[in-house]
Amino acid sequence: MVGELTRYPSLRSSVKEIHSKIGGCWMRNYASQKTMRPKRLDLPSAVGRYCRAMKTFRAQQRFCAGSVLVAGLVMAIVGFVPILAHRAEASEVLLGLYSDIIVHHDIDVQLIPAGKRTNVTGIYLIMDDPIQNVPFALIDVWANGRVPYVNLMTTSTTAAIANGSRDAAIRNFAHYFALWAATGRRAFLATFPEMNGRWHQDTYYGPPATFVAAFRRIRQIFEQELTSQGAPLSAVSWVFAPNGWSEPGDEFEHYYPGTDVVDIVSTTGFNFGGCPGPTAGVWDTFDTALRPYLDRLGPMAPGKPLFITETGTVDVPAQGVGDKNQWLQELFTRLASYPRFRGVVYFNLMTGPASTLPSCPQGVDYRLTRLDGTLWPGFFNAMATLPQYAYWAPDSPQMANIVFGRQPTQIFADVLTFHPFALEDGEVDFSSWIHALSAAGVTAGCATAPLRYCPNLGVTRAQMAIFLLKAKHGSNFVPPPATGIFDDVPADSTAKWIEGLAAEGITGGCSLNPPLYCPANSVTRKQMAMFLLKAKHGSSYQPPPATGIFNDVAADNFRPWIEQLAAEGITGGCGGGNFCPENPVTRGQMAVFLVKAFNLPH
Repeated sequence: MVGELTRYPSLRSSVKEIHSKIGGCWMRNYASQKTMRPKRLDLPSAVGRYCRAMKTFRAQQRFCAGSVLVAGLVMAIVGFVPILAHRAEASEVLLGLYSDIIVHHDIDVQLIPAGKRTNVTGIYLIMDDPIQNVPFALIDVWANGRVPYVNLMTTSTTAAIANGSRDAAIRNFAHYFALWAATGRRAFLATFPEMNGRWHQDTYYGPPATFVAAFRRIRQIFEQELTSQGAPLSAVSWVFAPNGWSEPGDEFEHYYPGTDVVDIVSTTGFNFGGCPGPTAGVWDTFDTALRPYLDRLGPMAPGKPLFITETGTVDVPAQGVGDKNQWLQELFTRLASYPRFRGVVYFNLMTGPASTLPSCPQGVDYRLTRLDGTLWPGFFNAMATLPQYAYWAPDSPQMANIVFGRQPTQIFADVLTFHPFALEDGEVDFSSWIHALSAAGVTAGCATAPLRYCPNLGVTRAQMAIFLLKAKHGSNFVPPPATGIFDDVPADSTAKWIEGLAAEGITGGCSLNPPLYCPANSVTRKQMAMFLLKAKHGSSYQPPPATGIFNDVAADNFRPWIEQLAAEGITGGCGGGNFCPENPVTRGQMAVFLVKAFNLPH
């Protein structure tokens, strides 16, 4: 979608303006005003209209409380959409909407035959608003079984925020958020979405370094307030949410605040179809509106989940090209299989008319429902056939531990860490096991400057001796000096560890006559099973008879040791009912084996 928001800078401004002023649950009442503002949010006017409509803040409170009550009555009459069965794996995709509560619930009801419902509600909140607005919007979303996806806006500049001038307002906002979060609730915070778009030049568009400083300052203040209210820092998932397309020099990579302060990376992209005019419009597909930017997010932020903060399509062909059903089906289908993609918040709204979109004089309709209120078949068919879109309740263990988990800090230059929600099905994150092994003093890595661990290299028999004895006896253990019991072990730093392993009866070497140890040979997975269990239980230990639980393990002397390793939860095999007994053990796998076998802190 080349140039989408430069071509149409005012496209979503009125909806964001309205939604942020009324906390999300009142969007339905203001969207009909159809007031499009060029390039910026006319906040004083918005506040004025808001106050005149609501009369007083107390009336606002009554209205919003009433909306929650109405929602409760609707749920009582229609019934909550049931919590659906799902795969308890990290590669689920969260489905969210920007929508009013009644329409949002109606869409969930229509999705029941597809076995789906939405997880997330997108809202806009302005940090400069009356702080009492904060809990109403959040409570409304949470009460309806969804997690708030908050687009955190401001009327200030990033420079004012970065230099501390707006600390008091930010702290007030964060304080009320923390009060809400202290009862076990959580939200996504997308701070200053589309910060790389010049249509925000009167507020938070500016130099990348200034945005980064502002982002970090906001997070610091929020974390202080969360701590003061007894809320966990994981009550917030911090989202970096730039626009995909940008002017040259404003590419979102320049604005990235850093892996240590961002949990999720996201982008935005729309298809405006023929709304710009008979010859000016372009029907942007997934491959032009979104994929180029998703392809850049992953390399920029390795190991993090990918989201889409806003997306939508019109039903107006461009120069005879375009099918909304096809667009919707392709969007959700392609996203479901995109690597590390985990959440999309669809812009399920109709905005007012805009001078930049003359071929849509009645307004721009992105909604997932047709005029008769039924879902577009392309969206419903995608939901009916894609198991990745599954519901996790806001207070579920999956939402708390996976979605709102934290990506570990990287220690070794060659050991990438993963956010728990970024892992693909069946993928193993070795980083936490390697970090645990390092913290226990069992390993210092394989190289320095930079510090490296070499997770994919095979473990030699010499290295295995050091690993096993340190894991068993502790990091301070040092075996007695070597005496030269093996003919092929040189008098180097590994000799005493190899002879120590033999002294404990864990190994007899690789040959008795002549006495050899084969120190440079790789350790196979079947050999490791025997080494681990003897080191753990003692040299006299014998496992129970094997029963044949792995497809590829022969009925030999190693089979009982392999099956006992599985029985103790130290291994689950290599997949597909196999153990891969002849494969060499990598240093990454070794970390898992040792931490599990010797119950090292993890």
